[in-house]
Amino acid sequence: MKYNLINNFKKYIWILISVPFLINFINNLIQGKITIFNYYYESKFLIFIFLLNLSFYLILSKYINKSLKLESLSLSLCYFLSSYFLFDYLALFLLKDVLYTYSFYIVSIFWYVLIFFKNKSIKEHIFITFIYISALLINNRFFDYISNLKKYIQLNTDVPVQWFPMAQNIHSKNYFFSFTNNLIDGHGLYLSHIQSTLFKINFPLQEFQFVRLNSNIFLFFFLLLIIDSTKGLKSRISVSILYLSIVLNSDWITYLFIDSLMLEGIVSFIFAVFIFNLNKFSSFKELNFKSILFFIMFGLLIFSKQFISLLTIFVFIFLLLFKKNLNTLVLLPMYALNRIYAANFTPEINNFEYFDGTSPFRIFLDFIFLRNLEFTNIFKIFNQFLIDKPTSLLIILFFGINFYIIYKNKTTFMSTFLLSLFLANLFLVIILFITYWKDFGIQSSYRYIMNTFHIILLSIATCLDLFEKDIES
Repeated sequence: MKYNLINNFKKYIWILISVPFLINFINNLIQGKITIFNYYYESKFLIFIFLLNLSFYLILSKYINKSLKLESLSLSLCYFLSSYFLFDYLALFLLKDVLYTYSFYIVSIFWYVLIFFKNKSIKEHIFITFIYISALLINNRFFDYISNLKKYIQLNTDVPVQWFPMAQNIHSKNYFFSFTNNLIDGHGLYLSHIQSTLFKINFPLQEFQFVRLNSNIFLFFFLLLIIDSTKGLKSRISVSILYLSIVLNSDWITYLFIDSLMLEGIVSFIFAVFIFNLNKFSSFKELNFKSILFFIMFGLLIFSKQFISLLTIFVFIFLLLFKKNLNTLVLLPMYALNRIYAANFTPEINNFEYFDGTSPFRIFLDFIFLRNLEFTNIFKIFNQFLIDKPTSLLIILFFGINFYIIYKNKTTFMSTFLLSLFLANLFLVIILFITYWKDFGIQSSYRYIMNTFHIILLSIATCLDLFEKDIES
């Protein structure tokens, strides 16, 4: 009897964990509280435009996946979006006086030629070209309609004073100009570069501005990762419901992840994609081109935002020490090149943004020796996080399902690794807010914790797959 009860619980857990979130979302939807739904419902033609643009990226990811044999649609998409920054970064000395537009077209031509030679089907090339040109024509023809922000509410003051001008500088000038005139000293420009690239792809004839479509598209990009990462249909359905119900439920969460120029949604998605695909490339102990390319792309996250950049370094060190993967050493020349750029072009700038000259090592020593720590901020951080009930419930679910897997000794490398990354990020956030940022806006702690939002969902998906596998066996 007890065995049957436990087995039934495992069998239907995918329903039990997703239904409460779905009911809450439907209730808010009926009451008209889902702002982004109202936006598309009132402008139904936007749905067609959105789907047309989305279809291009889905088809493109399929072709890149086939060309590079990555076995991952989401990783293919990350390679594509990251390649524009990688080219500008590596060729910074050569592109100082070259507009971003030209480097954009060089990389775009490279991808087109690569796909052409790797996929020799003329029909496929005609098809994707037709989709892209159709999207361009419609985007340009109805640009004023698409870019209308009449009812849009800006929920964070950082966007107009930081994130918008950073992306705009890259788009209108180039990466070198943005690097040497960075609005946040030492802050990486990788994510802002991706925002500029997306705008350039979708609206190449326009001057940069915020268009909701470019951010909204990330809502469906994560679904590609769910398809890549989960084997069971039930797991895919459950995690998709969790994800959509949480992201679309709150105006603030929607704004943070898929409806603004905030960076959390992009960095959380890309970080999760590379972490999930680690197993494919981490086992190589000898030098391997595919592994080197993977770690070059992954390594670009050191130019993203705290604390994902630091977690990325931790992952590389872990793989080097414990997996003996020499391909991870590509991070050293990538970082060294950045220091060379900084020494030549911005020698007066502190490498660590927001620290005002304070050494991260000193912050670490303050924590170790308990020097003037503000422990009350720990409670403030958790109270801040509890404001959003669905997200709080997600975290409880995340810990509950992981601890159950640990208790039953069903863990895998990936399930343990994902849990460790979330805890490491949480630990770093707490250290910062009890040592140096004691009087800094505690509200920001929520955003830094949510940098691992997609890691949380990926972890739940991994655990659900373990449940399904356990039932089948």
